[in-house]
Amino acid sequence: MIGYSICGIFRKSYIFHRPQIYCTAFDFLAVSIHGGGYHIWEVPLSDIVPFFKTAYAATIFYAPMALFVKLSLVSIIARVFSPYRKTVKAIHAFAVFLICYYISQIVVKVRICMPISAYWSGDSSKCLDQAAIITADSIISLISDLVILLLPLPLTWSLQLPQKKKLRVAAMLCVGGLATAFSAWRLHLILVDGKNRDQTIIFTQVVLSG
Repeated sequence: MIGYSICGIFRKSYIFHRPQIYCTAFDFLAVSIHGGGYHIWEVPLSDIVPFFKTAYAATIFYAPMALFVKLSLVSIIARVFSPYRKTVKAIHAFAVFLICYYISQIVVKVRICMPISAYWSGDSSKCLDQAAIITADSIISLISDLVILLLPLPLTWSLQLPQKKKLRVAAMLCVGGLATAFSAWRLHLILVDGKNRDQTIIFTQVVLSG
C-alpha cells in the first residue's frame, strides 16, 4: 500500500509556487511525525495507523489538487494560442478528459477500501487492487504532464516573433521537463517499490518527488 503526496503536481506554474512549498512542507511534516523517513520496523506501533491514515488522506487530496493545477496550465495555453481554433478545441477536449478522469479517481480512492478503515488496518481482502490503481494513475499523470509540456512547443514556432524570442519561449517551456522528469521518477518508484513493505520510506520518497 502506497500513498501519494498531497502536493504531487503543484510544480509548473509561478502562481502555485508558494502553495507548493507550503503544501509539500505540510505533507512531509504530517508523515514525518508518524514515522515517515524511517524504516517501518523502526516506527513505534502506535504510529503505524496514524501514518496510513495520513497516506489515505493524501491520496484523496492529490486528485483535486493535480486537476486544478493542470487545468490552470491548460487554460493559459488555450488563451495564448486562442487564434488557433482547432487547437483550442483539442485543448478543451483534453481539459474535459482531465476533469472526467480525476473525478473518477476521487471516487475510486475514497472507496478504495470498504470499510475505509481496512486501508490502515492492512486488510487487503476488503480493498481494490491498490497497486494497479496507483500505477495507472501515475501513468496518466506522466502522460498528461508530457502533453502539457510538449503541446505549446510546435505552436510556438508559428507565433509572429523574432527567432531569438521563439527560442527563449521554447527554452522557458522546456524547463517544465524537469517537473515531468520527477513524474517519471515517481512512476519508477511505484513500479519498482510499490509493493515494498517499507512504506514509511517509499511514501516519503514519493512526497519529496513532489
